[in-house]
Amino acid sequence: MRIAILSRNPSLYSTHSLYMAARRRGHYVQVIDHARCELYMGRHGLEVYYQDQIIERIDAIIPRIGASATSYGAAVIRQFELNGVYSTVQAEALLRSRDKRTCFQHLVAHGLAVPETAVVGEPSEIHSAI
Repeated sequence: MRIAILSRNPSLYSTHSLYMAARRRGHYVQVIDHARCELYMGRHGLEVYYQDQIIERIDAIIPRIGASATSYGAAVIRQFELNGVYSTVQAEALLRSRDKRTCFQHLVAHGLAVPETAVVGEPSEIHSAI
């Protein structure tokens, strides 16, 4: 299997551990800095370039997207997903997880417990919410 690990730093412990585990199982693994990917959308379809080369024939991606790169990281994940590449973390799940209110809404909607929480749109409403 051909796997791409999307990570800003290949020497991070978690990234390196994933890389080594996949290699031990005989997979071809490549670490790609998702912030340096170029996304093209047009007559040739949806393409992802890295270091001036198109990324092709990837079977799966393992995103390791930090909070500071959530939006662009999600766009890179989505580009792979739309090309039929399996991802261990879906773009929408990443975006939901980084927004506490949205995350809580989805957790509660699916029957999972969260701390009692109130959200208000105006500071003047805080007393009635409490």
